[in-house]
Amino acid sequence: MLSITVATVFWFFNALNKNYSTRLNYPLDFSFQRDSVVVVDRLPDRVLVDVSGGGWNLMRKTFLLSAGAVLIELDNPTEIKFLTRATLLPMITEQLSGLSLDFVVTDTVFINIEPKISKGLMVAVDSLTVPMDEDYRMISPIRIRPDSILVVGPKSMIDTLNPIYLVRFDESDISSDYNEEFDIEFSSNLVRPLPDEVNVRFDVAEFNRSQITVPIESTNFPDDYSISLKDTIVNIYFTVRNKDLNKVNADEFSVTADLTMINKSDSTIPPILIAFPSYVMEIQLEPDTLTVEYAR
Repeated sequence: MLSITVATVFWFFNALNKNYSTRLNYPLDFSFQRDSVVVVDRLPDRVLVDVSGGGWNLMRKTFLLSAGAVLIELDNPTEIKFLTRATLLPMITEQLSGLSLDFVVTDTVFINIEPKISKGLMVAVDSLTVPMDEDYRMISPIRIRPDSILVVGPKSMIDTLNPIYLVRFDESDISSDYNEEFDIEFSSNLVRPLPDEVNVRFDVAEFNRSQITVPIESTNFPDDYSISLKDTIVNIYFTVRNKDLNKVNADEFSVTADLTMINKSDSTIPPILIAFPSYVMEIQLEPDTLTVEYAR
């Protein structure tokens, strides 16, 4: 056993004194001013090379992990999109201590670095997309604080952003006063918003659909009743806040039918709503056409 051990050690050290060729996945490191740029795609951290050298050096580079990375300095990082084999060869040769570079196997190293720019965006809410409960409505303006943000990121992404950032609601069937924080999010984490959240507030109240009957005022009809309306009343359907429902009065509505607006092809006139209380909405008249009768 002692003889075998001594022979093995002798063979091992003798072998390390010889020259060999091998293929290494050699580390890369990039040096450039990072404050004003954004690395869009991860920079390559390895390059495949064929090298030759003494056994001791090869062992240190491969097994002992003592190989220092090849440093690539980029003076204008946003202008360089790739490094070819011909460009890498002198850089690696100069820094590959203890080994001889035979060949750079990697054909091209791609680089995607862009200028870092900023842009101001307005923050808004599309009121039509607010998911209100069926019987509820907003009764105040939508308040957003802050109502603008600054976004920072790579130029190609920032330039494509809409100048208005629309807040998207995750909730449904909102039925009470609203006061929530929203995270400002983009499809890429390279785009950074400042601040990264906004507050959205608005007041909510319950509304109901209601109906009232109102007499029709005839306008420009002859006094001899040779022409008259078949219907003398109209039903008005409207939406009103619950707390205002009891104060709705027919006297606050005024509907007229003007004979000068007659459609002679079918002898009909549209009812015209002249007045209504300011606290009602979504008004609908029924019938929406009035028939004119002629005396025999």
